[in-house]
Parts: sequence; structure tokens; C-alpha cells
Amino acid sequence: MAIGYRCQVRYLLTLLAVASLGAVHADYVVRVPNARKVLYNEYKADCMWEAGTKTNVRTWLAYGLTPEIEFTLTGETISPRDTICSVDLGYSIAYPFVNKFPGLCVGVIDALNSSEDGRHFYLATSYDIGMIGQYNRDTPMTVALGAFFGSMNGPFVGVVIPYTECFRMLAEHDTKRLTAGFEFKPVRGASLRWMFQDGSVLWSAGFSGRF
Repeated sequence: MAIGYRCQVRYLLTLLAVASLGAVHADYVVRVPNARKVLYNEYKADCMWEAGTKTNVRTWLAYGLTPEIEFTLTGETISPRDTICSVDLGYSIAYPFVNKFPGLCVGVIDALNSSEDGRHFYLATSYDIGMIGQYNRDTPMTVALGAFFGSMNGPFVGVVIPYTECFRMLAEHDTKRLTAGFEFKPVRGASLRWMFQDGSVLWSAGFSGRF
């Protein structure tokens, strides 16, 4: 009985750990999707802009409609165009389990076909790798792989490497652009990013929470 009870407690603690990791993981590396979507009844807001400009701005507001479905409103202002809006949808087939098995999701980016990149669908998988360092052992490294189909067509890859729970390095290639940079999480749910993309410097700020 004691052994069975300890196993149940260990199982529940594992589930809680996985759930907490899901709450702090991003649903995208930068633009590359991974298999961990915004959780049910949670939201995530992001704004990314190019340093030195007032018009090259992209915004995202994602919400977990159900445990599997993520709905995202997007905005994009690219000089000299006006601001345009669209919708992204993602469906999680399976969530990743650290060091055990990868997650899998499908979705569509720019369902209204109004953005610079146009409407494209994706199939994405991601694998969480547990770290063993003194400062990063509570935060796994994430590797995302997949492919876009549509106006953007081809494979993509992304990786997020934690140095500590609050500081990470990230890099991705979305079939068109190579982006790399750093992420700082000053408090739970908030993030600041400094990135480089095709000779430009990008900044982003994000926040996630629960209604």
C-alpha cells in the first residue's frame, strides 16, 4: 500500500511539473510554432518591433479556447502599408513530455491571407530535453521541427536553450529568415527579447496569464 501511494504521489507531482512547464513555455520560438500551445483559458500577448523604426511592428494575442485549440489575433504594420489584421489557429494533437516523447500540433497562420507572408498551414513537432546544469535543470531545452505548406512552403527549425530559468538563448529558421537572440524573463509570465534577423535588430515584449 505504501509503495502504491508513493507511486501515485510521484505521478501527480510529475503531472504538476509538466503543467507548470507548459505555462511558461512559449507557443512559438519567434515565428516558428512548437507543439506546446497556450493552455485552456490562458492568454499570451506579444509585440515585436524593429529597432529604429515606428512602422515595422507585429503583435499577437493568443487564447486557449479549449485544451486543444489555440486562437490568435494578429496585427502587422510594415512600412509603408497600413496595419492589417488576421487570425491564426492551432490544434494540439499531443503535448511533449520531457525526455520521453515529442508533442505534435497542426494549424494555420494568417487564415485571412492578409499578411506579408500570406496564408500557410503547418505541421509541427517539438521535443523537450531535460537539462542537468546547476542553474537550468528546472527548465528544459526545446527543439521544434516541422514544415509550412501554402504561401510559405518548406521545413522550419527552432531551438530554445535555457541558461537559467530566467535567461535563454533562441534561434530559428522559418524557411525565409534566420533569427537568433536572447530572452529574459524578469517575472513569471513576462518576457523581453533582443534578437537579430537579416541585419536588423528586433525587440519584443510579452506577457501571459489566466482569465
